[in-house]
Parts: sequence; structure tokens; C-alpha cells
Amino acid sequence: MEIGHNIARRRKALGLTLSDLSERCGISPGMLSDVENAKKNPTIRTVSQIADALGCTISELVDETVNNCGKQILRQSERHTLVDPEQGDEREEIAPGFRCRGVEIAVYRIPPNGQTSIFAPHPPGLAEFVLVVRGAIEVTVGDERFELQEGDSASYNPHAPHGFRNLTGAVAELVLVIDHNPR
Repeated sequence: MEIGHNIARRRKALGLTLSDLSERCGISPGMLSDVENAKKNPTIRTVSQIADALGCTISELVDETVNNCGKQILRQSERHTLVDPEQGDEREEIAPGFRCRGVEIAVYRIPPNGQTSIFAPHPPGLAEFVLVVRGAIEVTVGDERFELQEGDSASYNPHAPHGFRNLTGAVAELVLVIDHNPR
């Protein structure tokens, strides 16, 4: 996975300096440089902020090789996993063929009694759907909190700070669908 290279390539293609990108995403130029040069492993929240500032998705920064909207088979061993070094949660894109349709589908695994970082608000028009595959989680969107048990699902507009917390002593697993198509 060459996330730093992909960030640098996109930034340069947009004609942005590190300072320009820093202003857009709220991350220091030094940290951005360290991420681009693979000196630091960014949190999933940091990657989310950078992706929003570059006008792309987290999945596109992790793996830019998929441009096929047709049939695609992705073996479990071929998935790219992004691990948050601070929180320990994992994110794997499971349907890269949907990216060309403006949709990301990812599996998140949250450590026992752990949580994801709190993600910055996404732009208007973006929507998220979450399905709890294993465990129980608390979803926070702005000031609102709600609990979901195994098999439960919810959809919401992530236009406020948002994140997930595992309510159990075992790994929680959820499927997150992010629809980037403006409505």
C-alpha cells in the first residue's frame, strides 16, 4: 500500500503545495510531508481529512488501481487493510468496483471496548449506512448517539463529527457504505 505516494500524486495533480493542502484539511505541512514520505503511519481519521481535502475517497488514496465498473472478484487475501495506529481499528475496502459509482463499501473491525477516531464532518450530500455484523456498537453523529446490536443497521448524514465505539469485550465488525453521490 502506497498511501503516501497516492496523496502526493493527487496533491501535485491539483497544483497544491503542502501548505495549500494543510489549509484545506487542517493537518500540519510537516505531518503531511511525513505521511507522503512514509515516515509516519496516518490514522484513519487523518486519511479521511486528506481525502476530503483532495476531493476523493479514503479507498482511492489506499488503492488507486481499480477503475473497473464491471464484474470484479476480490479475494480476501487481496484486500488492502488500513490500520489506525492510535485506535487499533482496521478498515478494508470490500467492493472497489463500486468506487466508479461514487460508493465505498468497507469492513471496519474495532478492538474490544475500543473506538474509531472521531471523523470530521463530510460535505453535504454524502450519506452513510452501517450494518453491525458482529458485536454491538455505539454510533455518534454530532450530539446524537445510538446503539446498534449484531444484525442492526442504520443510515445517517455524516455532516457532523461522527464515529463508532465498540460496546463489547470482543472485536466488533461492521460494514460501512458511504454514498458520495450528491442529492
